[in-house]
Amino acid sequence: MSGLSKRASNATKGALSLRGLFENDCTQAAGYDVVTIDTVADRKEMRAMLAAESKKLGIPTARLQGNFDPALLQLETGGTNAEISAATRQMLIDFGPQGLIANLGSGLMGKEDPARVTHFIDEVHAISKELIAAGK
Repeated sequence: MSGLSKRASNATKGALSLRGLFENDCTQAAGYDVVTIDTVADRKEMRAMLAAESKKLGIPTARLQGNFDPALLQLETGGTNAEISAATRQMLIDFGPQGLIANLGSGLMGKEDPARVTHFIDEVHAISKELIAAGK
């Protein structure tokens, strides 16, 4: 990581870990700015672990990216707008609306309903604004 940091000191450095939390504090300690998590990772545990590790090391806490369940966005079997809204709200409450790149726990696979994806994005913006205004 140090060679990359020297060559691209202003670039955001991110890492994706799947199926576990154990390496994410090491990822942050290695200098990554963003840690992406999948749908298996516990949101509150991840946020707390990164905050504790960054405090111990005296470094900024990495931003989190993830981990909305993309199954809710599927064209054939996805959730209702109400279910998407509720899941989005829970994700933002669990993570907190600051220091988060709201994203999916895995990539889009081409089976998503564009209207559901749009609803998710709109809800991220609306709920984030609401929570930030409320001081949460």
